[in-house]
Amino acid sequence: MNLVKGFQFDLDTIKRGIPLFRMTLSSLYYDLKIRALWGVALLPFLASVLIRVTQTPRSKVVLFDAFESIALIVFLGLFTVWLSLVIGSSLIADEKENQTLVFLLVRPISREEIIFHKFLAYIAAMAVFYLVPVFGTYFVLFSYKGSWLVAHLDLTLGLWALTVLGSIAFGAIFLLTGVLFKRPLIIGLFVVLFWNYLSYLLGAGAEQLTLSYHLGTLFNELFDLFPLNGASTSLVFIGGLTLLCVVGSMVSFKNQEIL
Repeated sequence: MNLVKGFQFDLDTIKRGIPLFRMTLSSLYYDLKIRALWGVALLPFLASVLIRVTQTPRSKVVLFDAFESIALIVFLGLFTVWLSLVIGSSLIADEKENQTLVFLLVRPISREEIIFHKFLAYIAAMAVFYLVPVFGTYFVLFSYKGSWLVAHLDLTLGLWALTVLGSIAFGAIFLLTGVLFKRPLIIGLFVVLFWNYLSYLLGAGAEQLTLSYHLGTLFNELFDLFPLNGASTSLVFIGGLTLLCVVGSMVSFKNQEIL
């Protein structure tokens, strides 16, 4: 399958990229700057412990509302945006800054494959990372009674998938900024503040062109807050934007004069 000119996605591509995939995945877990961010995963877990301790009597409605609030504010509002900004933009930018990109480019692997496997490692890292805060928060809040624990397990699985999906989409955007700009964090902040949030103030449906709107649509569908029936449109928007940014990163990185 050809995603961009010169990039053939097949079994050989996967085999060639396994060392790079492993190296990137390892760096995402052992780099000191990134490891500091993993501590943020304890925030929703600690908040859920505090909620359980202070709730007397323990009300299922109160705990469910607390879980919903943590899910919206922390997982979708904090993790998917800010962690993706720092980690996604560092995939290529850190290689340039540390002057290690040259060692990647002399490997028998194309530049498109470098982008592909680095982003694939990012997806794997985020998928594993969110298991701890999402399911940890859920088990703390709903382990008081066995029936509660089983009743909303599918909801928690959906929240985990939605959080990973949001991180993939934002990560693709910030990957592109890391390829194009020397200061991707600054550009990423501009994207988050002016494109993702300011559009809500402009009105006239401008918010429908943001990731936050479509993630919010899927969140509302997940928690049945009110019927929107816009899940398919949101999935197409998120998937299309993600693919566009990844392909854009491949094309831009291929055409850059680095060596």
